[in-house]
Amino acid sequence: MADHLLKASNVRQQLRPLLKWAGGKQWLAPSLAQLYNISASTRLIEPFAGGAALYFAAGPERAVLGDANRTLISTYRTLTRHPAKVFAELGDMRIDADTFYRIRAERPALKARIAARMIYLNRTAFGGIWRVNARGEFNVPYGCKPETSLPTLPTLRAYSIALKRAKFYASDFEETFSEPSGPADFIYCDPPYTVTHNNNGFLRYNETIFRWNDQLRLADLCNSAASRGRRVVVSNAAHRDVIRLYDKSLFFGFVIQRNSNLAPQIEYRKPQDELLLVSKSLGFTRQRISNLLQKMELLQTTPRSRGLRW
Repeated sequence: MADHLLKASNVRQQLRPLLKWAGGKQWLAPSLAQLYNISASTRLIEPFAGGAALYFAAGPERAVLGDANRTLISTYRTLTRHPAKVFAELGDMRIDADTFYRIRAERPALKARIAARMIYLNRTAFGGIWRVNARGEFNVPYGCKPETSLPTLPTLRAYSIALKRAKFYASDFEETFSEPSGPADFIYCDPPYTVTHNNNGFLRYNETIFRWNDQLRLADLCNSAASRGRRVVVSNAAHRDVIRLYDKSLFFGFVIQRNSNLAPQIEYRKPQDELLLVSKSLGFTRQRISNLLQKMELLQTTPRSRGLRW
């Protein structure tokens, strides 16, 4: 797959995600980028942008980034236009517990302050988790590492430049899918889901973060896009009910493994299985994709994983 190796390094500086995100794919983005043939005509579409790990790893010329988290999309938009203003707002945000709880309690109206607050809380909250309660209030406690720092102005300007190539949607994923797409586009879907479930508990655990009806809507959109020749990759929970939603004539299915870093105690940060669906419209054989995943030490070959893939 050398002909599809990541080419962004030859064009521009690559960036790691600015924001840590639960379920983020920084660990997987380099492998996905190798499935993504970057050219001037290629556009990346991410209906669940989150930390936008693939966008920053692949460095496409054009992209559509959508997310239901309006604060996240507002932060990206503001950073695109006003990195210096965001940096100025970060100036009074010290990294200590007292400052953290003061900033957490704020309800800013200025867009630059909203963006700075999100960056600050994301860097200094426990595990980098962004979580709000039923009233929309951020409720994660303080808990960053001693070496934590806030981004510099040159760093924010680098992200500002990178994000200028993207169009943003603060909306349900279906609206992002409504963006007209062509055969040169690459659609990557990484919906929110938990991997810490057993077969009986899957629906109960996931209903609060991504409803089963949402899974049905997403699968319909992905199957439809793949049937029209669109290039689609989906990350999802490695569960038989999810797998059944995707057309086997349109997708290859693989079980890959990653380590969970959200548990507070190291002994609970166990490897977790996830499902990777790759549309056949990408033009790769199952063996070529398997070889790439094996090279990256991601492919699972346990009896359970063999029963879930196709």
